[in-house]
Amino acid sequence: METVKIHYLGFGVQELHDGATIIDAIYHLGAKYGALAFNKGIRTKTIRVYEKKNLILVRPQMAEIYDSIPTI
Repeated sequence: METVKIHYLGFGVQELHDGATIIDAIYHLGAKYGALAFNKGIRTKTIRVYEKKNLILVRPQMAEIYDSIPTI
């Protein structure tokens, strides 16, 4: 089984533990950024999921999206 990687462009690569799936990586990013920011990242293609390569690319603009979401 291939390792699932989250590549934060310009910042580094995070490899998930053995046995992790692409769904685990998606849940990880959803928890990290919150549902609203994560969904906006998917819609704007700031977060790209490549299932066949077991890779998720997160562009640097994700920080701006995360900061623009109001908190309670």
